[in-house]
Amino acid sequence: MTALSSFVIMVVCWLAIVSSQQTSQQPDVVVAPLRGALTLYDKACTRCHGVAGSFYGPDLGKNKTDVQLRKMVWEMCIAQGGLIVSKREIDAMTAYHRSIIRNEPYIEVLKSNEMMLTGEATLGSQVWAVSGKKTWPCTVQETAWFLQKPPVQITHIVVQLGKKRTQSSATLGSFSHDR
Repeated sequence: MTALSSFVIMVVCWLAIVSSQQTSQQPDVVVAPLRGALTLYDKACTRCHGVAGSFYGPDLGKNKTDVQLRKMVWEMCIAQGGLIVSKREIDAMTAYHRSIIRNEPYIEVLKSNEMMLTGEATLGSQVWAVSGKKTWPCTVQETAWFLQKPPVQITHIVVQLGKKRTQSSATLGSFSHDR
């Protein structure tokens, strides 16, 4: 894809967003719920690349810098996937692809409030919330996980698939494999 075609796609997406807004009925600030990388991948990528990237093959990301990998993911989301995505979502999708390349489980925090902590993790994973030396198992249903918050500050979330383990901060919007 050329730089010009990428630019044209960005402009068309921007115009579609702007033209669809109803300015007289819109509040000044709209806070949308976070969309997770696994949900976005399932929605737009699985049909061509397989569940969890199973159709990618061993050369995915080979000899690519972080910048090149991010650009590749962005182009796939916009062009082939037909997605309108935020910077954060591209960062999360890039991190998810890093987890596929490294063959490691992925974890993401999508909702955090006084009552619950929720997110997404690689299918088949086990998930724990951690504070200091204490851990709490999270309930996992397919790729979604949640924890009714204990009365302490959770510092990070750990995900394990088989013998491989990764982690992320428990901060809203955070994800593993961010570098």
